[in-house]
Amino acid sequence: MRLAMYFLVSGTFTMGFAQGVDQSSGTEPAGNQQLAANVNSRYVVERAEIHPEGLEHRLGNPLLTLVKALPGQAFDSAAVEELAQKIRRQLPAYQVVLKVARGAERDQLRVTFELIRKGNGTDVVVPRFSYHSKQNFTFGADANLRRGDYTVSAGALTDQDELMERYSGIRFGAQRQAVGAGRVRFGLGVELWRTQWNPTLEAAVTDAVVNDPDAAGNVEIYRTRTQFRPFVAVRLFEPLEWEAGVSAHRLQMQSPAARHELSNAAYTSLRLERRWKSSEREQKLTADYEFRVGTSTLGSDFLYRRHLATAAYRYEHNHDVLIASAMAGWINGRAPLFERFVLGNSRTLRGWSKWDVAPLGSDQVAHGSVDYSYREFRVVYDAGSSRAFGGDRKLRQSVAVGYGRGFGFLIAFPLREGRMDPIFMLGMNF
Repeated sequence: MRLAMYFLVSGTFTMGFAQGVDQSSGTEPAGNQQLAANVNSRYVVERAEIHPEGLEHRLGNPLLTLVKALPGQAFDSAAVEELAQKIRRQLPAYQVVLKVARGAERDQLRVTFELIRKGNGTDVVVPRFSYHSKQNFTFGADANLRRGDYTVSAGALTDQDELMERYSGIRFGAQRQAVGAGRVRFGLGVELWRTQWNPTLEAAVTDAVVNDPDAAGNVEIYRTRTQFRPFVAVRLFEPLEWEAGVSAHRLQMQSPAARHELSNAAYTSLRLERRWKSSEREQKLTADYEFRVGTSTLGSDFLYRRHLATAAYRYEHNHDVLIASAMAGWINGRAPLFERFVLGNSRTLRGWSKWDVAPLGSDQVAHGSVDYSYREFRVVYDAGSSRAFGGDRKLRQSVAVGYGRGFGFLIAFPLREGRMDPIFMLGMNF
């Protein structure tokens, strides 16, 4: 029986056999599932190759060494699949098709990673769509135009979930990938936003200025915000990526006087992403640390240091999905309001309103979440602590129940004494 395996760039893994598989429907008989489960113990890799051979140099030595080490080893579908994923991340301008065929000898397989140059194309992505009963709608869409190694994007967004403000406007970006054997990418982002402030926040600004005039510079609000962000990212090794750049903001201040100020910060970040996948379960670990410094060297009127560390672990087995996440951050110095931390939105302390937690944002924050779903039914527990402008830290908790994960809804309840004021959320990717 001839075995053929295809692993497409979209991440869909299909095993088919010349006999007993309906290729048009994509279904596989139960007998073939048992046969696929025994592949690892029965077959040995006879040969592993990159096709066309002229593209081998683009992989770099670490990945090429892994490919050349496959011959003679027992065939491990999960390990080969993970290697194909690494090649895709290294060569984003190529489609990577994994082909497995019978070798010249019995119980041996030939593994081929076929690299196909991606054609030019255009796609539209909706990165955010949600409704929050305390914060109203958030919606955004981006269009991406690809030409070889270059990608140009343009989009529009109105968001009252992520920051203390509602920011609405447009953004543009340009990026080149696959530089330095696919390990380096660089680009530029431009964003133009008009801001709107909640009455609760505006009242808190007035109170802060009256009670402590020396703190007025820490709570100034602005009408517009324009950002330029050049950056470079380098994949140091699997699975770690380093990024550095400059985030230059020009703010049209609204209070206490109309004028312009600059918030220019240099930033650097490290991001780790690791995935494990087998026939029955999938695990994913992501971790990120970012450091920003607003400095007069860049002509910034805001001088501060901002640290943010996040981590998330996802475990999926059959109909069960468990996600555990954590976040910690702190700011020293005078930072603009868009840099301050937020708890109480669609992703943190989901039973609370962000204006009740800290109406002017926080300079220190810690948050943890456990999110479990069985089929489409979902339960979430959040706990978070924050401090604002030297005040006291306070631990808050919430629980939420809902239905659907890609697109669905949650009803969240704060865990506190007194009345229960539930929050309703609807949308995707939250």
